[in-house]
Amino acid sequence: MATLHQAFSLFALIFFLTSGTGADQSTKTTQAIIGGSSRIGAIVDTSSRIGKEVVVAMEVAKEGCYGFGNQTFLQIKDSQKDAIDAALEAKELIYTLQVQAMIGPHTWEEVSLVAEIAREKQVPILSFADTAPEWAAERWPYLLQASPDKRVQMKAIAAIVQSWNWHEVTAIYEDTDSSARGVIPHLHDALREVNSEREPGIYAVQAYDIMRTIAIALNKNGSKRGEKELLENILDTDFHGLSGKVKFKNQKVASAEIFQIVNVIGMSYNELGYWSHGAGFSENIDGNKSKSMIDLGQVHWPGGPRDDPNGWTTLRIGVPSSSGYKEYVNVQNDGPSGKNFSGFTIEVFKETIKSIPFFPSYDFYDFVGEDYNELVKQIHLKTNHLCCACTFCPQHQKYDAVVGDVEIVASRYKYAEFTSPYTETGLVLIVPARSSSKAWSFIKPFTTTMWVLISVFTVYNGFVVWWIERKGCDELQGSIPNQIGIMLWLSFNTLLSLNAPKLHSNLSRMSGVVWLFVSLIIIQTYTANLTSMLTVQRLEPTVPSVEELLNSNAKVGYCTGSYVTEYLPSVLKFKLENLKKYGSEEEYFNGFKDKEISAAFIATPYAKLFLGRYCNRFIQIGETYKIGGFGFAFPRGSPLLASVNEALLNITENGTVQALEKTWITPKTCPEIQSESSSLGPHGFLVLFYITGGTTTAAFVIYVCRTNLSRDRKIWRTFSAVPKRWCSLRTPFTTRVASAEIPTHTFPEAPVPPASI
Repeated sequence: MATLHQAFSLFALIFFLTSGTGADQSTKTTQAIIGGSSRIGAIVDTSSRIGKEVVVAMEVAKEGCYGFGNQTFLQIKDSQKDAIDAALEAKELIYTLQVQAMIGPHTWEEVSLVAEIAREKQVPILSFADTAPEWAAERWPYLLQASPDKRVQMKAIAAIVQSWNWHEVTAIYEDTDSSARGVIPHLHDALREVNSEREPGIYAVQAYDIMRTIAIALNKNGSKRGEKELLENILDTDFHGLSGKVKFKNQKVASAEIFQIVNVIGMSYNELGYWSHGAGFSENIDGNKSKSMIDLGQVHWPGGPRDDPNGWTTLRIGVPSSSGYKEYVNVQNDGPSGKNFSGFTIEVFKETIKSIPFFPSYDFYDFVGEDYNELVKQIHLKTNHLCCACTFCPQHQKYDAVVGDVEIVASRYKYAEFTSPYTETGLVLIVPARSSSKAWSFIKPFTTTMWVLISVFTVYNGFVVWWIERKGCDELQGSIPNQIGIMLWLSFNTLLSLNAPKLHSNLSRMSGVVWLFVSLIIIQTYTANLTSMLTVQRLEPTVPSVEELLNSNAKVGYCTGSYVTEYLPSVLKFKLENLKKYGSEEEYFNGFKDKEISAAFIATPYAKLFLGRYCNRFIQIGETYKIGGFGFAFPRGSPLLASVNEALLNITENGTVQALEKTWITPKTCPEIQSESSSLGPHGFLVLFYITGGTTTAAFVIYVCRTNLSRDRKIWRTFSAVPKRWCSLRTPFTTRVASAEIPTHTFPEAPVPPASI
């Protein structure tokens, strides 16, 4: 009886919802069109709310379309949320009960098995599954997707959300796999007992339309009971049902392109207009289109407010009140009215959210405490509804965001997420400065390498000149020590004096002239650089490096509440007992003055203020450690973070942040400290050294070769005799013979032999 009552109430509601749409007329038509026996099977999960609604809707549709007198059989089987059970039930419906068409199931796992079983008998299956693979239509031509694609409808919902600039919405839906689903039927019965009714789900409406689709197809089929003809009739279906237009395309119910927007107001409703896919909103189907739903008219929100809800309550934003740098964060008592919050970080935040129209309202709250990690942790505590044990963070100190001189470090990401940094990132080392000693200033114009090269080339040129001139000058003779002294005197006399000694050899003159030219350039450069060094004030650090601090076991200062407490011991290896915290510029200065610390690690934004205030007393040394930077903190996964980041970049690019820096942060400009790079190296003089070295070497080689040739006179005679001998060989031999005279006494007279007797 309860089921019949439930079915009747649901039918009455559906009838009310379809009044004026022609559904009642079609129902009267289909009541009398079917005769004989028809068998329809259905597989649903009867334990779920959706399954219960579908069963009721199909029973209502069967009675409304056929009447109680016709022999129409609706066989409903329970899938029990299991694909194997659904397949077994489908086999019974097809082979035993011999149904002509099947409805359901809801999941694709169940549908795929059922379709495979129905493939041989070619029984049409109208599935509730929202999605199906593209290849399903080819493999199972009798499988039809009766549930339209929801993507277009979701686009309509997204357009509504976009119209109100909502960046976070909560979707309330039923998790069919949750343990709470069993409570829903009891809730339905309780509402019926007090004459209340709840709107049927979309699946119940679709089930009603599916039953009507089958009824129309069976009516067209008439006496023909073939599955192929029935499938063709189903695919030819075209009518307006409760769920919208029912028309198949590619074996799927075509998605709706136009949706009506209804504003539910208590027990009544107001039709606002329509949303068309690709066109937008309009008051009527053929009216002018708009991209925003706001143009459709006044929307009545739950609770009655006329202002558009933004979905947020007033945000609680924490601000550190213990910051020692009032230029960045300054929290002051403003009499009975409360606190006054100012400073660079506060103004940057205000300018950032001005360009975010949907940003919720907010209030600043001062955080009483020095530990910035604990301040950021308050965001995590509120998000997770936890209670902290510390004495300075009671319930009212949990925040939705944090604004202030809060540095971005990895350890704080456990509690919150940060925006992009809006200040310079980095940690620098500040040490006291002292005036550099000028006792050795005369060697600073050149680097050590430059001095070595000058000395080497000077001695080398002096040696070559001495070697060439020593044979022709008696003054360059003498003992070995005397000759070494003369050689060095020649070297530096050429470099430092224009009145160099008289040279006798052209080779030594050639070498000396080139070296004199180079020496003039070197002397002038040295003089100019030395003058610059002596006239410009130059500071040098009292501590040269971090390594010196570690080796000397010196004490080091750092900022109160800073991440540096963990960074210095773990990364830079400072001992905890050598670290001392300070909260302001004055405390740092007094710590240096009282010799409490030898150096201080300060974040780059603070370091600018400190050096600007105590100009020429302290200097920055070493590298900048690329960590930190100020940022705004929000809860992890906050939907506001992306918009705040975008707005922060915009005000940075358009110069707003730079203008605020000039207004709130105006450090004095200290004269730049000259570093060792002001000493000149050999790079700019290499060509000159190559020229003078090459010239001197060439002169030396020529002299050596010429000297060796002059020592060997035989070699010179040989070389000089060769041309003469060559010329003599060119005279004709016959000419020499003809002109020769033979002396008469060359041959002696022969003796006369005695006469013979």
